[in-house]
Amino acid sequence: MKQNFTDLEEYSDYIKTSKVEIATVMYKSIEEAIKANAKEASVFEIFFEGEEFVYEVTIEQHEWINTLESCLEIFTEKESPDNAIEVYQLLEIAKELIQED
Repeated sequence: MKQNFTDLEEYSDYIKTSKVEIATVMYKSIEEAIKANAKEASVFEIFFEGEEFVYEVTIEQHEWINTLESCLEIFTEKESPDNAIEVYQLLEIAKELIQED
């Protein structure tokens, strides 16, 4: 997912106010990485106005379980049961996958 920000403050505000959106992108990125048999999930490409650099946010495989547990917490807290169920199922798959490695 590509995200454009004017500055670091706007980025920080986005992180604080968009927890459900970010959790959704994270778990879907992990899901895609599992399907592709990848060792990391690509989550965001971040651009800041006036900068020519692109910052890529990824989640390495050894961080998937903790990340999915955090997503599950967010969806439970925000009363998003459909997403919570999907994340729980993906968490079980990730646990089995990482246990095999």
